[in-house]
Amino acid sequence: MARRSAGKEGGLTPRQLRAAQRSFTLFSFLNMISFQFLTGNVIALYALRLGAGEPLVGVLYSFIPLAHLLPLVGRAVVRRMGTVRTTGVFWIIRQLMMTPILFAPLAADQGRPDIGIWLIGISVVGFHLARGIAMTGYNAIIGAVTTPAERGSFLARMHLVLHLGAITAGLAMGLLLQQRSPLILFTLVLGLGIVTGLVAARELFRLPEPAALARAGSFWPSVRDAFRRRGFPRFVVVLALNGFVAAMTMPFLLVYVKRVHGLGDNTAILLAAVGSVGAIVMALVSSFVIDRVGAKPLMSLFSIVLAITALLVAVAPPIGDPAAAWVYLGAIFFLATFGAYGNENMHSVYFLSLIPAEERLNLGIFDLVVIGVGAMLGSLAGGAVLGGLAAVDGLAADDAYRMYYGGMAVAYAAILLLTMRLDRLGAVSFPNVLGIFVSPRQLRALALLHRLKASRTPAAAEFLIQRLGEVRSDLAAPELLRALGSPRFTVRSEALDALSEAPLNDQVRSALITEVEEQPFTTAYLAAELIGRRQMREAVPALRRGLASDDFFLAGKCMVALARLADDDSLAVIERMYRETGNPRLLIHGAAALELFGRPGSLATLLGPLERNPTAYARDEIILAASGILRIADTFYPLYQGFLTERRYGLALLADFLEERQERRPRDSVTPAAGERVALLPPLIDDPRAFRDAAERALAECPIAVEGTDLNPVLQEALSRPHTGALVRFRFFVAAAAACFTWPAPERRGRRPEGR
Repeated sequence: MARRSAGKEGGLTPRQLRAAQRSFTLFSFLNMISFQFLTGNVIALYALRLGAGEPLVGVLYSFIPLAHLLPLVGRAVVRRMGTVRTTGVFWIIRQLMMTPILFAPLAADQGRPDIGIWLIGISVVGFHLARGIAMTGYNAIIGAVTTPAERGSFLARMHLVLHLGAITAGLAMGLLLQQRSPLILFTLVLGLGIVTGLVAARELFRLPEPAALARAGSFWPSVRDAFRRRGFPRFVVVLALNGFVAAMTMPFLLVYVKRVHGLGDNTAILLAAVGSVGAIVMALVSSFVIDRVGAKPLMSLFSIVLAITALLVAVAPPIGDPAAAWVYLGAIFFLATFGAYGNENMHSVYFLSLIPAEERLNLGIFDLVVIGVGAMLGSLAGGAVLGGLAAVDGLAADDAYRMYYGGMAVAYAAILLLTMRLDRLGAVSFPNVLGIFVSPRQLRALALLHRLKASRTPAAAEFLIQRLGEVRSDLAAPELLRALGSPRFTVRSEALDALSEAPLNDQVRSALITEVEEQPFTTAYLAAELIGRRQMREAVPALRRGLASDDFFLAGKCMVALARLADDDSLAVIERMYRETGNPRLLIHGAAALELFGRPGSLATLLGPLERNPTAYARDEIILAASGILRIADTFYPLYQGFLTERRYGLALLADFLEERQERRPRDSVTPAAGERVALLPPLIDDPRAFRDAAERALAECPIAVEGTDLNPVLQEALSRPHTGALVRFRFFVAAAAACFTWPAPERRGRRPEGR
């Protein structure tokens, strides 16, 4: 691809980002194969074949973090050559620096293994010096080819690719090497590593130049300013300690299986490949959850895994059966790589979240230096401690390693305590993360979120958002909030529906209020309804403004939401809108709002539009809302439903209701005159004039009153109006109300008033 400056965060187009990520991924895969062929386990086995001991192995491993000190030099080179060119050129140089090691077998064959070891040392030092300068802008390049939203999952995928390369290299070496390999086989493996690394370096020159680095200031002032920021010094301590302890733990596992269990070169390499499987599992797990839960809790989790790994070595029993040894040692290598690379990945994500983009060059160098110094000291210290234990008379090799790794388990426990004190940076708490891994519901939510992120069509997004709403997981909220930015109405509406069950945090509250204010005629009305149901009182000002919207869907939902929030100051405005509107939707929602407010004084306002002969559904809503204000909604609804189904059936239901109430209540609770007058109402329901006169007499015997407010005048006035009095549904309502107030339902302890 054409090289283009990344400019600023998100400066590349999505297509350019994908192309850059593909190049970086291919480079990483080939580079890992090369790295496995040229460093670490192969060098350790090579040195052991030439007669080296634990201290010298520790020295050789200490050269690996030596590279982390060279970015201080590389910074000056980057300013002259640019980040990408510096990385590419010195990646080529590092491969060439390994060529002296190819001649080590010749020295050994001449009876000079010491010269062979020196050639190994010279090659390894040169390799890592060049590698260190090449690494200077590594964090900056990662920042340039990713966006903040995807950075965690990209790094996790990178570890997946890296360890697929490591497994490929491990299997190849396991097949090539033998129980006691000829030195020429090591030369072949190392030569393949050099060639593969040169091919990998070609991909580096395809990457974009991170232009944001041009704004980076001086190195030491940047570091000084960073230490003044909250959380940075504590993170540096955790970073240094983790690098130190990891360097004391990881390199010597291979030596452990050789010294204690007597395994051959090929078996040791295959165990290392098993460890790479652990790194792949780590990458899969991390890519699944990192963008949902944040880096800090996963750092704690991986520290626990490493502590368990060290403990497994410390308490390892004697294992005679080869199959059992494979299982036990394979588990150790699996967990060790799972935890070590997981920690490395999470530290990178946390670090990039902690610093601004323009400081990635300077603080990225400082990050590498901290890790490098810690790892170098850890490798030297590990070799020295194991060498000292080996010199103790009477101390067997297995006991020495038990003591050593027992100390490592304690060290990781201390790192865990320090990690838990880091700032969360928006991450989920550690106990909640543990809950995610043991909850099928949360795991299903993670799977759906992973699929939603990859969805490309509105239909797919709608389907997955519906499923997320059914899962009801708090993990879904960030993705659902992002879905509110979709230009598709159906996607936004599904997201709002799914948010109805999400926990109300500040981001959800703010998003719902913004939706009401900025999305009229689309999904604002859905957000208003959700606000009312979730009792968000801070949204009252936005809802009040929504009452005046030309979007009558929104205005209606704002009426109901304000009523749910018991915003008494809005009642007068809602009553005025209800009286003046001719829109059936506003009438229905206004009636529902007045019922929710439940003010007896609103009954006259509520019944007023019946005189304008609104639609049937609006009439029904008004009458049912009136039953709510009278506190008889639960009793009236089935009677009314039966009446609308068939008039005679509804009247029969009302007659049965009257008869049952007369039988259940004491005879002296109702005067005979009142009972007789109410019983006359159903037969007169088809005669408006006769019904009105009979209702006036019945209500005089047993008035309808709520909270001390006499509502008889309101009902009688409504009956006297031409259209309202002529409405048979309303006359049925009055007859049922008279029956309910003449024979009220028995009071029950703790029972709420009907209709509220």
